[in-house]
Amino acid sequence: MIRLGFREFIRNIKRNVLIIIQMVAVYIIAIFTVSAFEEQYRLMDGVSGVFDDTGMIVLKSSISSGDYLNIDEMEKMLVKVDAIEYSINYNLEKNGYSIELVASNPENISYRPELIKGKWCEDVPHEEGVINAVVSTNMPFGQEIGKIVEIDGHTFKITGIVDTKEMVYGTSSRYTYKESSYLEYYQPINDINNIDCLIIASFEDIQKYSPYKTNYSSMWGFIATVDFEDDITDEEIKYNMKQMTERYKYEEGSEMMLTDEMYDYSWRLIMLKIMPMLMLLAVIVIVLVVSLIISGTINVLYERRNYGIYFICGNNWKNTFKFSLVNWFVMSITSIILAIGACVFIYSKKLIKGLILSFTGIHVIAIACITVVMLFVAVFIPYIKLRRIQPVSILKENNK
Repeated sequence: MIRLGFREFIRNIKRNVLIIIQMVAVYIIAIFTVSAFEEQYRLMDGVSGVFDDTGMIVLKSSISSGDYLNIDEMEKMLVKVDAIEYSINYNLEKNGYSIELVASNPENISYRPELIKGKWCEDVPHEEGVINAVVSTNMPFGQEIGKIVEIDGHTFKITGIVDTKEMVYGTSSRYTYKESSYLEYYQPINDINNIDCLIIASFEDIQKYSPYKTNYSSMWGFIATVDFEDDITDEEIKYNMKQMTERYKYEEGSEMMLTDEMYDYSWRLIMLKIMPMLMLLAVIVIVLVVSLIISGTINVLYERRNYGIYFICGNNWKNTFKFSLVNWFVMSITSIILAIGACVFIYSKKLIKGLILSFTGIHVIAIACITVVMLFVAVFIPYIKLRRIQPVSILKENNK
């Protein structure tokens, strides 16, 4: 069956070039669409441990009083709190270089930027008195993995290197109230103002070995997230906001904001980012389905004589259906290989700006689903036609 199906693929390849091109186009757009979704969802998912529609965003200090937050006080005075997430974020100096340090709690934040080499700072064994750290590629004090660097009272051990184009959690110093989203938590390293390089430190090590008190928000990033329990009531949320107002002089819409609208807008923003590619994918899929139906029908007509010969030699329509399926399966595999090659070429040559390319399990699932649907469409119509054809009629036609 496999041999006959492969021969049918080779025999009809010229006639099916257009179908292969359309299938390649579907796979290319699907791969880039999933990549775009994954890139955005990776950022969203990275803060999903604390960011949902029942929470509160607070600035690190009061605008009116200048008073800084204290994590111990907040945990005592607020009710129905699941977690209080804050990044440790402050500046260091060495030899005239300005260095920004950032660290986030891995129990709350799962996001990790991709490393050029080395390992993530939390994954390397911890040493007494040493702070595991990932450094940006523009670090002026060496980038050797395992190197010990003394900076402004801190002892760092370099465990990994990250590109300056990568998004990093906890460094952003901006907050847009009206159109705030999950992107408020992130910033590309090369967009951070007035620094020469970045150090991403182990949260555990910084808490232990930093010479500063990290429980005060003077050492935090610009914003912190208070994640409430899912069953918190409106009255309890109002109570928490009142506590923040009385203790820190915070005002809603100024220094604090509920996350419900921000969370909803985040999902709308993700969909807006991938919607153009989804619409393009839908149009091409519709065109491809029509083409597959037409091509499958034409293929049956062209192969009627061969099918009749196979039948005389002891074949049946069930086996004919099987090697027809092999033909279309080989066509799909060929299209997938060509599509992956095209995606790599387009991305490496930067032919289209803004495209993100990755290959993950979600890509495999998406490609598999598309392939199953296309195989079903391509084989279903021919199968119905084959069931209606009488082998005797084929033989009579051949004799004529």
